[in-house]
Amino acid sequence: MSHTPVDPFAATSSPRRMPLSYPGVWPEFSSVISQSRLWQIRDRHGDELSWERTSPCRLGECRVQLDEQLALSPGSAPELATVLEAAGAVSLDDRVPVLAIGSNAAPAQLRHKFEDRDTPLLIPSVRARVDGVQLGFTAFLAPSGYVPATIYPEAGNTVELAVQWLDVAQLREIDATELPYYRRVWLDDSQGVRVLLETGEVLPGVHAYVAEGGMLGRDGVPWVLGAGLNQRPTSMDPARWFADQEAVIAALQASTTIAAELGTTAAQFIEARHSGGDRAELLIEAGFVIADNRFGTLAPQTAG
Repeated sequence: MSHTPVDPFAATSSPRRMPLSYPGVWPEFSSVISQSRLWQIRDRHGDELSWERTSPCRLGECRVQLDEQLALSPGSAPELATVLEAAGAVSLDDRVPVLAIGSNAAPAQLRHKFEDRDTPLLIPSVRARVDGVQLGFTAFLAPSGYVPATIYPEAGNTVELAVQWLDVAQLREIDATELPYYRRVWLDDSQGVRVLLETGEVLPGVHAYVAEGGMLGRDGVPWVLGAGLNQRPTSMDPARWFADQEAVIAALQASTTIAAELGTTAAQFIEARHSGGDRAELLIEAGFVIADNRFGTLAPQTAG
């Protein structure tokens, strides 16, 4: 079972189609994601964004490096607000910021979710450093067979994720792919969360999808998904850190309870999920579930 995408951003490379590739390939730059293009977001002067060098600027004033597809000057770098207007898309003011914690940060997964939908895919996706949050694994398996991502509070930790600006129709589409296994909540300073964009802006808060039922871990210590550009801190126990699906699946299959039901190889694990439900009770029985996730107790948000 190959999990090395030929084109990592194509819908055919989505984790829904290639489960062992989860969470998919995340762009190494802030971008505008469409069904067929990935346009880089730059600073107000048209230079590449940099955590160290970029002076804070409003997202709408940031430049977008275009190609020939949009009806503006090929190779130009207009402001993001202008790009959205020229594309007939909803303005930034009428969008909400949503933290992309797993495969939603991968253009391939978004393209798969939005293909054959009436809702157009045109989403600004901006790299962000998020304080007070850790990236982990859900206490259930996805229909495609992989172990999805969730977030949980971890004071003093910073994780690099993406914040995506969704309009109401896009938000409803994403809600439909996440519920009821996740709830969408609002995170801000009151939960100890701070979101710094690559543009230099600090957001007052952000929507985020948090898994129902807790997260995976062992002996009360939650596991960590090492996705994107995130690296394991030297102070972190290596036993907490899982860089890919094969690693976390192997850790689960080390349990005889899991292996008896889901096999001893990654391929068997994926196939068993296809025919056997989300396996939440099995994960609890095997002692891998930490039910207490404070983010999971926050009030669910609804699309307007």
